[in-house]
Amino acid sequence: MKKSLSILLSLIMIATTLFALPFSANADSGTCGANVYYYLDTTTGELSISGMGAMTDYGMGQSPFTNNSNIKHIIVEEGVTSIGDYAFMTESIQTVDIPKSVTRIGTGAFWYCPDLTAVNYYSTRDDWENVNVLYSNDFDGDQMYFFKRGKCGYAVEYLLDLQTGELTISGRGDMYNYGDFENRSPFFNSEEITSVVIKSGVSTVGSYAFNDCSSLRSVEISNTVTSIGELAFDYCYWLQSVKLGSGVTHIGERAFDGCARLEEAEYAGTKETWKRINIEKGNDCLTDLLCDHVAGASVNEDYQEATCQQPAGHDVVVYCSICNAVMSREFVETSSKTAHSYTTVITPATLKANGKSVVQCRNCGKVQKKTIIYYPKSFKLSVYNYTYNGKTKKPTVSVTDANGKTIPSSKYKVTYQSGRKDIGKYNVYITFTDKKYTGEKRTFFLINPKGTSLVSASSPSKNKIKVKWKTQTSKTTGYQIKIATDKSFSKNVQTITVEGRNKNTKTISGFKKGTKYYVKVRTYTQKPESKFFSNWSEYKTVTTKK
Repeated sequence: MKKSLSILLSLIMIATTLFALPFSANADSGTCGANVYYYLDTTTGELSISGMGAMTDYGMGQSPFTNNSNIKHIIVEEGVTSIGDYAFMTESIQTVDIPKSVTRIGTGAFWYCPDLTAVNYYSTRDDWENVNVLYSNDFDGDQMYFFKRGKCGYAVEYLLDLQTGELTISGRGDMYNYGDFENRSPFFNSEEITSVVIKSGVSTVGSYAFNDCSSLRSVEISNTVTSIGELAFDYCYWLQSVKLGSGVTHIGERAFDGCARLEEAEYAGTKETWKRINIEKGNDCLTDLLCDHVAGASVNEDYQEATCQQPAGHDVVVYCSICNAVMSREFVETSSKTAHSYTTVITPATLKANGKSVVQCRNCGKVQKKTIIYYPKSFKLSVYNYTYNGKTKKPTVSVTDANGKTIPSSKYKVTYQSGRKDIGKYNVYITFTDKKYTGEKRTFFLINPKGTSLVSASSPSKNKIKVKWKTQTSKTTGYQIKIATDKSFSKNVQTITVEGRNKNTKTISGFKKGTKYYVKVRTYTQKPESKFFSNWSEYKTVTTKK
């Protein structure tokens, strides 16, 4: 308890000392940072802090603004990055404007400011969360207000109150003209703006300025505005109220198009001045509320040619002679619909997926006929294995689709690998040339060496078999013998390779005595890429000796 009382007395003494410090009445301007300056208008109580970079960090009671009762409003301008420690310990401060450029607010910068009611931050709440606000500052969330500001003309600025959604346009001269996709307005498609107030001094409202502002409810345009650009308020669907100043002389095409919920419109001028406004087409949502329409001469427009979907004709339109609002529109037919114009659209079949052929109208897309193009599923050669005879080999190709039907050879081109005389493997390429198919298939055939015949198979001893065959010297590298205990050569199989084309006998051991074996032989040719084998000879049987 004694410790708490001691701290309280110390704080009271510090505060008493600080607010007893004198302030120089002549200190209306000066520096408060390396590149930061201040100017105090004692008449209005407005203190401006401007420049680039950080303010000076002061000790308690050392700031030139401490206890200056002339200061009511502080405006920190864009470019200042830090508000110094103990900068504004002044009871009389009521409002503070802080720009987006400020990233730090020093210790006690706004300590003991009991009359401070509004801290206006010129950016979003998310940006404010990134500002480093140090301790002992007399403001909280209830005093914070958020705004967006910027330029929307050479000498025209905007201020958006993020609390109320009110957007104020002020300054002198013209707003910028904007575009639909390029050079978009800063307000395009905004959901934050609920009202627009264009102040006196502004001359024009830019094209596409408030296009598609989905939350906009009201617009107030001052008497100094003379022109409203095309599509300025286009498709502001929830817009309900518009007040036009008396100075308007031109409303651009579709400036208020798509404002379907507009129900109140006021014009500050007279009926005579209203008639002199150049109102372009597409502003019926506005003019229907303000104009006593007078029918003008009918106009033919929107001509269309006859198709299978529509007859030929055009619209006969009557516009108001004062505001160009559409008073009536009627389509006049000049000729009947045409017949369908059919064309065939083909999606070719690939090697793995079906295609389709669709006969449809080129204008409306009506389908007259749809046919599946089955993909080529099977590719077959007339011969896959040739026996070498020194002549060029050229097997024929047949292709069957996924529906089991033969695809005509006129639909594809067959290309053969060169050579095709010697022993080896040769590729065949089937390339589809018809528009119903796409892709290329590769297959192959073999030219194998000539075979040989088995002369004899005998058993010279109880566990041996002697095999003798006819020598085949043409293109032969060696021989291969296969021995098994069944004639299908699937049981107890042994395969023996004999190198040398002039060999014609081979004795093999390791067999069971008194057992019947089946024996056959073939030739092989060794190529760099692989061995190529002839057909097997007829088999012979032999029973090993007991």
